[in-house]
Amino acid sequence: MHFTGAVMQENLRFASSGDDIKIWDASSMTLVDKFNPHTSPHGISSICWSSNNNFLVTASSSGDKIVVSSCKCKPVPLLELAEGQKQTCVNLNSTSMYLVSGGLNNTVNIWDLKSKRVHRSLKDHKDQVTCVTYNWNDCYIASGSLSGEIILHSVTTNLSSTPFGHG
Repeated sequence: MHFTGAVMQENLRFASSGDDIKIWDASSMTLVDKFNPHTSPHGISSICWSSNNNFLVTASSSGDKIVVSSCKCKPVPLLELAEGQKQTCVNLNSTSMYLVSGGLNNTVNIWDLKSKRVHRSLKDHKDQVTCVTYNWNDCYIASGSLSGEIILHSVTTNLSSTPFGHG
């Protein structure tokens, strides 16, 4: 199960994922909505709020697709990316203009959300990518794999570190 929080319309809300995505009101701990924009019977493996807290990006454990959903009122899927590309983890940069994803195909992809295309693919991992994140100023992406390897990728120089970490 994954959790992520956001302030929406003066109310603190958070989202959780498992078999589906649930949006909760944090003050009353009540369920506001639940939905699943993915077609696979597998659970939701990764969720991330946009910087303005109006959109939620999700990936499923089967890697069927990445979905950007509007959560201003009722959750509505707006954009689908990476259909069939086995991407199972997602994260947005600080401006929500770029999305980083990783997954079962051992690849880290950087997506330009304006053009809806892959900006760059990084093929440094030897095993499936299980987590991806931007650093605080969006200059680096850290990715981890099932083998325990961690790789730092420089967004500005296009260089990747030698894998490190414990197996």
